[in-house]
Order: sequence, then C-alpha cells, then structure tokens
Amino acid sequence: MKNAAIQFALKSFKEMTDSQLYQFCKKYGALSLEARRKFAGALPEVFRRKLHRKYGYASIHEFAAKLAGMSQSSVDKILRLDKKLEDKPALKALLSSGKQGWSKIERVAYIATPETDKSWANKVQNLPAPALSAYVREVKNLQNFRLEVTAGGELKNKNQSTQNRISANNEALPNDESLFNDEVSNWRKITINISPETEKQLRVFKQKNGCLTFEEALRKLLVVANKPNKQRKKSSSKPVPFAKSNSQTSFQPAKSRKPSRQIEKIIERKYQGCCGFPGCFHAATSLHHTRRFALCPDHNPDYIVPLCDAHERLIHSGLIENETDPPEKWRLRLNADLSHPKRTIDRVVQKFRKLGQHKPAWGVG
Repeated sequence: MKNAAIQFALKSFKEMTDSQLYQFCKKYGALSLEARRKFAGALPEVFRRKLHRKYGYASIHEFAAKLAGMSQSSVDKILRLDKKLEDKPALKALLSSGKQGWSKIERVAYIATPETDKSWANKVQNLPAPALSAYVREVKNLQNFRLEVTAGGELKNKNQSTQNRISANNEALPNDESLFNDEVSNWRKITINISPETEKQLRVFKQKNGCLTFEEALRKLLVVANKPNKQRKKSSSKPVPFAKSNSQTSFQPAKSRKPSRQIEKIIERKYQGCCGFPGCFHAATSLHHTRRFALCPDHNPDYIVPLCDAHERLIHSGLIENETDPPEKWRLRLNADLSHPKRTIDRVVQKFRKLGQHKPAWGVG
C-alpha cells in the first residue's frame, strides 16, 4: 500500500503543469514554515516544564531535533531570545503564538526596550525581513549601538558615542600614534576625521581595485600622487566629465518605466554603481524613483537613486523622511506616513512582491 501511494504521488507530480507544481510547493512550504514557527514558540514552555524529560528525551535539544529537525544552535537561540523578551510582552506574544519567525524577532530583540516594545512588534509584523534588517542596522548606526558578547555568551548592549570612543583612543595614542599591535611593532595607527562622501569614495576605490585593505588603498593613491606630472596620464590629470542634471529642468513624461541609457550613465557616474543609501556600500540592484514613477512618470536623475535590495524594500516601507531630497538628507521615521499618496503605491508594490509578481531590477524601481 505504501509503495502504491508513493507511485501515485510521483505520477500526479509528473502530470502537474509548472504552475500547478509551483502552487503545490508554495502551499505546503508555507504550512511547513508556520508549523516550525509554532513549534519554536512552544519550546520555551516545554523547557520550563521539563516536558522533554517526562517523555523520555535526554535534553531539550534531542526533543527538538527528533520532533522538528531543529538544530542545537537554533534551540539555544530561541531559549535565549525568550529570556530576553521577558519585559517585552508584545514581542514575546509574537514568538509564543508563532505568528512571526524567531529569527526575525531576534533582529530587534537586543535593541528594543519595554518602552519601544509595541513599536518594534509592529515593524516585525509589517516589514519584510530585508527591510527590517536594514532599518535595525540604520537605528544602530544612529544610536551607535555595539553588541558585545559577554563571557557567558550573552549579547550585551553597549551604548557609547563616537566622540567618547575617539577620545578614549586618543588618550591611549601618544602624539596621535601608537603601536598597531604587538605582532607588527612597526605599524602605526592614525585617527582622522573624513566626510561621509570621502569615506564612500575611498571604499569604492578599494573595491574597484581588488578589495584592497585601507592601508593598501592609501599606498596605491600615494604612488599615483607622487608620480611626476610628465609620467601621469593625461586622462588622470583632468577631472572626469560628469553630466549633471538640473532639478529645474522639465522632463517629458516617459514612455517606459526603464530610463534611457544616457540617464543610467549619469546615475552610474554619480553613485559609482553603489547603493545610494547613506553609509551603504553594497552594489545597487535597482533604480528607485523617489517621487514614485506612478505619480511623476519621468526619469529626472535628480529623483532617481540606485539602491540595494534591502534598502529598496526599506524605502517602500515608508520609513524614510525627506525622500525627494538628496540621500544625505534622508532621515529614519518612527512610523510610516500613511497619508502620503506614495503609500498607496508602496502597499501595491508590497502586495505584488508577496505574490511573487514584483521583481525589481536595474532600471525599474
């Protein structure tokens, strides 16, 4: 009987069209994810009751492995997460009910406080995982959180300002210099302040020249700078022409959502192929219209910013203020502005993405 059932299942799969087989996988994949979330939510209570011992399992790890195929590290993270959420009832309810995956809740658990518990729980429910990760990362950058691992393996928040760190370093650096480490005694450490634009250009230079270290990048730049003028190439002595648009220029309505190659070149020169979100150095994967193409169907490069996948999703979540300004003026919002017309478009984008029908690509955003 069992073999007959297997043969019948294999035959039915072969008779399915591609669309039917995809829908089948999607349906049961979703059921599997939901089941694992609910199992993970129940684990802390199983551990508190020592239920695994009552039913003959040597440990909670064996219990989870045999019943759900869950790894030991995942079990440890879930139990640690449950303990961290003791004073955060909204996030704890998401974990216990299985409404959200534990790994998604873990992204915010170590920066959430009892006061911001509900706000973070709302974001966990409404933001896709890449957007949530990007938002958490930007909040950490603003607050300058540093997550440290204590001797007991627990994560600990250390909120220390950049200025304090610089001052502490300077105290330990006689004449702004000190030994880089004990192993390389002839290395020096120099602390300098540079603008975000200079930092981005330096990181782009590092990546374009074979993922150099900062020391190698500076050495390469010094070699070029110290060459006699006659040995330098003519092209290197002249600034690269940069076609700049004028925000006052009127652009005709576009016939296609994809910008022309000329517009793309302007944006490529401006952002060097990197994500335009402040502080991000990942490669750009899509061109984002900050005024929304559906509202302003033109390709004015002043209102197009290249973005990586994570920041593209964060932008469409409505959590960026001053979006039509240059990226350096963007600010995080605590909550999305639901009254803005672009939120209707963003919700449509999110809906189509959930259905697997929205595929942002370079030139469409």
